[in-house]
Amino acid sequence: MAVAPHFETFGHRWVDSVLGEPPAEDVVIVGIDERSAALWDGRAWTARGPGRITVVTRRDRGVYQPGTPVQLPAPRAAPLPTYQRRYAGDQYPRVEQQVPLHTQSYRYQPKEAVVREHYQEQRQQQREGRGEGRGEARGQDRPHGQQR
Repeated sequence: MAVAPHFETFGHRWVDSVLGEPPAEDVVIVGIDERSAALWDGRAWTARGPGRITVVTRRDRGVYQPGTPVQLPAPRAAPLPTYQRRYAGDQYPRVEQQVPLHTQSYRYQPKEAVVREHYQEQRQQQREGRGEGRGEARGQDRPHGQQR
């Protein structure tokens, strides 16, 4: 699948060259007009925004107006991070093993100060044996939607 942004202004010019020498025989070009999007909601794609979504294949061209379902396949699931691939089925680490594994393998460092502060608070709670290991950081110890 290839995405052609700004389709209504200049993106449409790429269609002939891509179809002339396609990277794959079953190539699909998704043209997205400016200020528009093809939105996946977990079940289907929908055209959103003021413009249209144009789906082009070697055999067909479909144009989808805002608010209408777009005929595209579901996105593929993202691959697991490398360190998680060895934990299939019943090999997944127990709760008490997850924090040390997370600390060793996950190196995310937020850039914004407020996010960095929140992240550091969560890590401190984990080190003290509170929080995510028992579900508190995610609100699992409270009824759905209830805040602290």
